[in-house]
Amino acid sequence: GPALPAPSSRPPEPRRPDPRYDPRYARRDDAAPRPDAFGDEEFAPSSEPTTTRKHRLRNPTTFVIAGGSSGAGFCHELKEALSRLGHATEVERWAGTYKAHMNANITKLEACANAAARVSEDASVLFVGNSFGCRVVAELLARRAADVETRKLKELHENVITTGAVLVSYPLYGPAAPRDKTQDRREVLDRLPPSTRLMFVSGEKDEFLDRTSGGTAWRKEGAATGVAGLRAVAADLRCASHVTVVGIENTGHNALRAGRKKVEPAKDLMLRAMEPFVEAFHGIEIPRETGLVAADPESSDEEDKLNGDRKRFKKADDSRASGRNFPG
Repeated sequence: GPALPAPSSRPPEPRRPDPRYDPRYARRDDAAPRPDAFGDEEFAPSSEPTTTRKHRLRNPTTFVIAGGSSGAGFCHELKEALSRLGHATEVERWAGTYKAHMNANITKLEACANAAARVSEDASVLFVGNSFGCRVVAELLARRAADVETRKLKELHENVITTGAVLVSYPLYGPAAPRDKTQDRREVLDRLPPSTRLMFVSGEKDEFLDRTSGGTAWRKEGAATGVAGLRAVAADLRCASHVTVVGIENTGHNALRAGRKKVEPAKDLMLRAMEPFVEAFHGIEIPRETGLVAADPESSDEEDKLNGDRKRFKKADDSRASGRNFPG
């Protein structure tokens, strides 16, 4: 008959370690047993150094995320980062992305903000736009500012902040040139009053800040692009004295997706800028950091390593770590 194959000389693969005896787990004798624990004992991951920086606000804040055109569930990195400052929730689904849907979208955003304010009790509610949601938030702020005297709009909960917002990946330039002024995505920003506080967070390679090359090019070559172009636009707004722009290198329209090893420094850069920005709504002035600390090559401290990673996100011509404020 046919010859049998020779037995393999490879040693058998080792069995996966039992979590009860894995050195990455440490026993917690003071913990109460749970039904899903192993036997009568409970094991939990040991406390190891982490690069996640803790952020704390003096005033509790709930962030209502107005997501992109895809709806909820596509802002994971943003929602996780904001959860370090306070509670974060997001609008589930938009009515549509055309101008005719704007009224319905604003209604959805206001309903979400009112619900968050009722649940959050004394916490303030701040809008955070992402991509298409930035346009909805900006339109809401502009309409609320124009309604101060007429009072025709339905009132929002008293804890909802309508004098400013955080705009992540603002889509300044669409895939096609605007046909008229009403389609210009800067127009709504020009309608905001001088007292409005805005914080822009964008990636340096965001195609919605370019449109000077490629298949969707319609702007003149040589025009200001990227975060530099966004800063130029922000400097001409009526509320320029209250605008902060945070640029994140090596990222596109998804500003916080900077690669597996760079997501955490990108989040921390945004959160360090948000701390004084949010507190300013409550009359608390916190000085912004003016530089980044280089990592000590001989230090094993995780925070030093994180500071070294952050340094790569800092533009050479930008002297401020948390963005740039434009004088009035």
